[in-house]
Amino acid sequence: MFNYAFQDLAKRPEVDLYPQALRAEINEVNNVLYPGVQNGVYTAGFAGDDDTHDKARVTLYEALDDAERRLAKKTASSSNKMWLCEGTTFTMADLWAFCHHFRFDAIYHFLFLRGRGKTLEKDYPLLAAHVKRIYDDVPGVAATCDLHCAVVGYAILPSLHKTLTPENAPAVFRDSKWSWYPSLKELLPNRKAHGLPPDYPLGYCTGYTGEDLKQSS
Repeated sequence: MFNYAFQDLAKRPEVDLYPQALRAEINEVNNVLYPGVQNGVYTAGFAGDDDTHDKARVTLYEALDDAERRLAKKTASSSNKMWLCEGTTFTMADLWAFCHHFRFDAIYHFLFLRGRGKTLEKDYPLLAAHVKRIYDDVPGVAATCDLHCAVVGYAILPSLHKTLTPENAPAVFRDSKWSWYPSLKELLPNRKAHGLPPDYPLGYCTGYTGEDLKQSS
């Protein structure tokens, strides 16, 4: 719906993330990624018992394996080294995948998968490259994505304090973020542009101190 229902308000109405010729493949990708990853991380994280958690983990990694194979197939055939669907078009499938894959290592792996199992940066090189490509190359993405804010956001949820807390959020961000992602110190000057104080998260997350901000790398 968002792809076509608000064209009169769109700044770039010519952008089509759901092209007719690729809709079947886009839906196929999403039908694997949504239950496996996008919903799967929460199924695992909020599982009431170990058996449910373990089953969700299996489904999750099968979905990531499927996406990695898709990118490997495209790379091997030289038809598409960049995106999940055929051709050279960035589609809704890539956007859907990016939102959760961007946060996977720093949040979902640590918080919902108990820090066990595979991570994207270490075990899924093509998916990891896919995330970085979207972050670096798709206009507007980097400016609207803040992994540190996402970590802090999960840290201040009361129901999750046993695992990710305001106290350990600085270390989790530092140790689990993408190796190429800006450090906290590098992110701070941009906070004002996003409507946050330059010294965020001081005053928002009690686990942070001025010294944390100086030492973050």
